[in-house]
Amino acid sequence: MKVYYFISQRIRSGLQGSFSSLVSNIAVAIIALGMVISILSTSILEGFKTEIEDKIYGLSGHIMVTKFDLNRSFEESPFDKNRSIYLHPDSVYGVRSVQPIIHKPGLLKSQTEIVGVILKGVEKDYNWELFNKNIVEGKIPAFSDTTYSKEVMISRRIANDLHVKLHDTILLCFVQQSPRFRKVNVSGIYETGLEEFDEHMIMGDAGLVRRLYNLSDSIAGSYEIIVNDFSQLDMTALAVEESLDYDLAYMTVKERYMQIFDWMMLLDRNVLVFLILIIGVGTFVMVSTLLIMIMERTSMIGLLKALGARNYQVRRIFLMNGAYLVFKGLLFGNVIGLSICWIQYYFKLMPLDPNTYYMNSVPIAWTWNMFIILNVLFATVLMLIQLIPVIMISRISPAKSVKFN
Repeated sequence: MKVYYFISQRIRSGLQGSFSSLVSNIAVAIIALGMVISILSTSILEGFKTEIEDKIYGLSGHIMVTKFDLNRSFEESPFDKNRSIYLHPDSVYGVRSVQPIIHKPGLLKSQTEIVGVILKGVEKDYNWELFNKNIVEGKIPAFSDTTYSKEVMISRRIANDLHVKLHDTILLCFVQQSPRFRKVNVSGIYETGLEEFDEHMIMGDAGLVRRLYNLSDSIAGSYEIIVNDFSQLDMTALAVEESLDYDLAYMTVKERYMQIFDWMMLLDRNVLVFLILIIGVGTFVMVSTLLIMIMERTSMIGLLKALGARNYQVRRIFLMNGAYLVFKGLLFGNVIGLSICWIQYYFKLMPLDPNTYYMNSVPIAWTWNMFIILNVLFATVLMLIQLIPVIMISRISPAKSVKFN
């Protein structure tokens, strides 16, 4: 083994200034570039998906339960919230929490403008964990044990349309047979970048809705269900369905926002095709590089065979050189790729237009499992593909190659 390593090392040191040296450096650069692009593409894609999903989950939960009817408007049919799934959420597989919600359409009026909105009424114990990252100014509405809150959280787009800012007072109107008005204070401003939410959605106290519509405290319009593991969403949805009363129906976030999740699935496929192309280029480069190295060392191969070396022993020498190029390229690629990810993650140097991409900067997700898979995949494919060009070694005749030299 030491002999093979010694000869392989001498070949590498003797390449300086040769055509093989240039080709080897190009191979290392292409492998490194391929790994950098692969790391960046998977990190950005996962970061993008995570950002979009978190924004959606923060505003709609993972599963929504409503009363079973033909109503498809923003305003759900009310029902008594004190059902088994709400009182005993731990008894349902995969469910972390069940939160009563009331949606009501209305109007927001400032001194100069008026816009149509959907008030999402939540209760005091509402879980804001998923929504907090969308808050850009202020805080969530303050809830009271004795009365309903007169604070609301609006989107930045609504704030701009109304020409209002944090802590301003605006007029909230619910259109009924007898319209009801309430002055509310802007406690916070959020921004998701998702037009479907930012254009209409405001957050407030469900008690305010109940008071204006003369509803009891036990009335809800829907449940927002948060699951423990999103990868088990379908199984949890089946468990939820089995636990629901006959007059309730459920819809998962994937079904409700199917177009967004289908679009993200398409992005996954695009990245997969992209990775296949990158690996294809890498394999072509490695095959070409080894062929050139073998052709330049034909006389050496013939001499080694004349001295008694077997074909597999000579192949091992060139496979060592190929492995050296592969792992050198992977090392450079990982260092550069992870460094770029780290810089973008902490310093946000690459901005995005939120109106187009739903976020202000290029997102990065640290998917270590994917990094390991990429390295193993690149190393395995590029090492195995080297078995093709080294077959040429068995066709080199010692007599002809040494005589030719």
